Amino acid sequence: MILIQAHAESHFCTNGRAVQTKNCWNIGNVDAGDTKATDCQDGTSICLNDYQNGLALYIHYMTSCHFHERETISVQKFFDRNFSIIRRGSKICGQIGARYATDVKYREKLSSILHDNFNPIFTN
Repeated sequence: MILIQAHAESHFCTNGRAVQTKNCWNIGNVDAGDTKATDCQDGTSICLNDYQNGLALYIHYMTSCHFHERETISVQKFFDRNFSIIRRGSKICGQIGARYATDVKYREKLSSILHDNFNPIFTN
């Protein structure tokens, strides 16, 4: 799931605001297609010192907001929950029911990446 979303959100930190923020999953950053406007000085973007911190933020966010404590994380559960926040285990979570991404085609985007890029790994 980490790889699928890193691909979808910023093509592994090589596209959009993630290049400057080192926040490959854009956790806490503007949604709705705004991929260019980045301001690390005024607090409108979560900008990190390195990619390791970006990965740690993503894992913290997903385990605190989208999955129950000690629950196995899976793409299917994320799909089944419509990418919605199900608990507030951290101040970064936002409102219960809010979606990870507002893109109405986010499921199709992730499904396509999963099918086109990762299924051969698991089926061979």
